[in-house]
Amino acid sequence: MRVALTTTLARPGRWRRPAEAGLALLVGIGLGLAVVGLSPLLLGLALLTGLGLALLLRWAGSGLPLVIAIITLFPFGVLPVPLGPVRLTFLDLALTALLVVVLLRLLRRDERLVITPPGVGLLGLIGVAVTAYVLGSGYGESAETLRLFLKLLNSLLFYFTVVNLVRSAADLERLLLFFVATAALAALIG
Repeated sequence: MRVALTTTLARPGRWRRPAEAGLALLVGIGLGLAVVGLSPLLLGLALLTGLGLALLLRWAGSGLPLVIAIITLFPFGVLPVPLGPVRLTFLDLALTALLVVVLLRLLRRDERLVITPPGVGLLGLIGVAVTAYVLGSGYGESAETLRLFLKLLNSLLFYFTVVNLVRSAADLERLLLFFVATAALAALIG
């Protein structure tokens, strides 16, 4: 009876190779269209972003040293390419990418969201801020106001990113040493 229930369609891994081949084909077509249609600067930026996201997805802990390096060495660096009316900073991009990586890790079933007691209060503050923004947006809203509000939310959510990525005292010690090293480098640069 059990043999009859196990069909070739239900076997795990049966569709893995065709799915990988289809994904590779889609990526190849997308890169080909990007080479033809985009400027070299945009294409290079897109490839570097994809490489960075792949690195973050593989080793999520590598994102925190990246954020620390941006904060200490290049805090006001702006992307050379505007996204609509908004010009994002490298810090905005790094915080958003790291938050997305943590959310993707939580979607896997082996990760759990860690919420500390201060995090509960912070979630309340985020709820009040979102409510105030939504209720106040009827009285006039600009792209700059939206950008600043999203920057505020991103900064508040960074707390949960750090709490979910720093799991031990050794992780915290490594990040602190990296912070001291990049701060010393920033002081040497001037």
